[in-house]
Amino acid sequence: MNKPADAKDKKDPLLECLVFLTAHHGHARSAEALKAGLSYDEKGMTPETFCEAAQRLGFRTKVKESASLRAVSGDVLPAVMAMKGARAIVLVSKGKDGKARVYDPATAEAREVKIADLDKAYAGYHILIHPTSVFTDPAQAHPEDYDRSWFWSLVHDCKGIYGRVVVASILINLFGLVSPLFIMNVYDRVIPNAAIETGWVLAIGALTAFAFDFIMRTLRGYFIDVAGRRIDVVASRRIYDQVLNMKLSGKPASGGAFANMLREFDSVRDFITSATLTALVDLPFTLLFLLAIYLLAGPVALMLFFLIMAVAGIGMLLQVSLRALVARSTHAAEAKHGLLVETIGALEAIKSIGADGRLRARYGTHVGEAAEFATHSRFISGLGVNIATFLQQSSAIIIVLMGMYMVRDGDMSMGALIAAVMLGGRAIAPIGQVANLLTRYHQSRSSLNGLNSLMAKAIERPAHKQFLHRPHLEGKIAFDRVCFSYPGTDRNVLDNLSFTLGAGEKTGIIGRVGSGKSTIARLMMGLYEPQSGALLADDTDYRQIDPADLRRNIAYIAQDVVLFRGTIRENIAIARPQASEAEILEAAQASGVHEFISRHPMGYDAPVGERGEGLSGGQRQAIALARAMLLKPQIFVCDEPTNAMDSFAEEAFVRHIKGQIADKTFVLITHRQNLLTLVDRLILIDQGKILMDDSRDRVLQALAQGRLSSPQAQQGAA
Repeated sequence: MNKPADAKDKKDPLLECLVFLTAHHGHARSAEALKAGLSYDEKGMTPETFCEAAQRLGFRTKVKESASLRAVSGDVLPAVMAMKGARAIVLVSKGKDGKARVYDPATAEAREVKIADLDKAYAGYHILIHPTSVFTDPAQAHPEDYDRSWFWSLVHDCKGIYGRVVVASILINLFGLVSPLFIMNVYDRVIPNAAIETGWVLAIGALTAFAFDFIMRTLRGYFIDVAGRRIDVVASRRIYDQVLNMKLSGKPASGGAFANMLREFDSVRDFITSATLTALVDLPFTLLFLLAIYLLAGPVALMLFFLIMAVAGIGMLLQVSLRALVARSTHAAEAKHGLLVETIGALEAIKSIGADGRLRARYGTHVGEAAEFATHSRFISGLGVNIATFLQQSSAIIIVLMGMYMVRDGDMSMGALIAAVMLGGRAIAPIGQVANLLTRYHQSRSSLNGLNSLMAKAIERPAHKQFLHRPHLEGKIAFDRVCFSYPGTDRNVLDNLSFTLGAGEKTGIIGRVGSGKSTIARLMMGLYEPQSGALLADDTDYRQIDPADLRRNIAYIAQDVVLFRGTIRENIAIARPQASEAEILEAAQASGVHEFISRHPMGYDAPVGERGEGLSGGQRQAIALARAMLLKPQIFVCDEPTNAMDSFAEEAFVRHIKGQIADKTFVLITHRQNLLTLVDRLILIDQGKILMDDSRDRVLQALAQGRLSSPQAQQGAA
């Protein structure tokens, strides 16, 4: 077997240290498995991503600074030491003779060195890492396994910040009593008694309270923004990680509707982080203002209480129809956005076949439905706001009317009446603001429900699942009575399929369109799991192997090559961002990319448009081949790799790949007989079953002589 590809990689010291430590603590993980799920690029692993990767395995980590390695206690070892020159080592143990045992990822060896020599190169900080009981006992329950909402747990994590918001709100609402009390005392005591000095003292006190009110309002807005920013950053990353981690069987049928659902997180974020959310925080203080009014004006507080109950009751009645309208509006918006995304991706095809008229009509229907539902929901929401505003305005008039009689009868002073009017406005204001939030609340709730369904989907690498350590595969693959049907269908694409590919064997899979050939390739890549039966790699069930290790050993060249916006270099090295220039050049020369890119003025920095715009089909396939060769895998799976190539490009592909698969397992799915020279064995598939499995020449001879039982298979494979 070839030397592992990552032996030539530019070493990532922190990553290699973590690989060593997982093996040291009896839970070995490969570099690919550790990188999977991280934000990892050519810059390599940082102390932050090191801690994130370690914590996902159940390690406790902490970055600490120290002036010298001598200050690091031997009780906390092994630990990762940052060294000068962007290096890192694992300090395994310290001896009393002034020597230490270290693991150096640069040489992949453990050795003894003098602590004094290490001190000279020490960068001043180290990472403590220690396995918890969760890590050493897989059967023990994990805190992350409990049913915690992915979103509300983030809100809970910001409880300290929201606690400050509550404290600020308490002070703000207490300061809200200052102005009415100031006015009441001026009217009732200062003016009748000509106590001008007292008025000045009260005014200075009130202005001081207003200054503190200004500070509290500013801090409250800042705290809400900080919490919102934290939730936004972490939640957005979690959603994106979930999209990349979830099994393809859970992927929604409409990519555009899926994208719209993810975009709707903005409405959830805006609702949680909006300044108007302070109305919910202020809502309980309505009781405080009602109590103050009761002490000043007695029955007026009861009138306001019933008025507030009326506003709340009307709001609840409007919610029934508003909830349904917002849900229908959301579905219409998803359909509209889905069609828009689909149109952008297939614009060339739409123009070529003249399908724009039909799509214009369909898009117009979706736009009309979305606008109609949105208009109705805005009308109902506006009606609730207007009713709340009307009752809020009317409350001041009602208070004055009641107050006239109470002042006449001597039950209330003029100052108390004015204070009651001001406090009444403060008491009912949050109710009106909450009415304004109703539509946004239902939109946010609908969006959050959609995101919850996404976050609940099964993922490929569940937290704390103990995969077997299989960083390198020999190349043997076996299908054992595999049955498979795609999600949402009840027809078996593969029906009790069994065959074995030996390590290093060159096998072609042929058959008519729809016979299940591409499905076999997808199962080999671990993109889907069979409904029954077993799929084995080196006699190990696929489900026991980490998907990152599996795909590190298998290169997949699909019939529809997907390239990404960036440069040629970035597209070749997208799966190995730390590959050296020499390795990229070697893969490009071996795949034929160098032949056409060497004539480009920008060379390997030539831009690639979205999905490979500006490149021919043959050029895209050549880049896909270079991308596969750069991995130096043990298994090649090629699904119609030359479907976009002419005969000359196809000959070049055969020439280039033949030099790469000499001692590798090679699986070729094709309709082109010219490519069959690459394989020694042919498997003929029809309707998910094997019609014939034999040497290439015997299968081709049987097809030519019409000795197979399925005429359709003969026609499709010939």
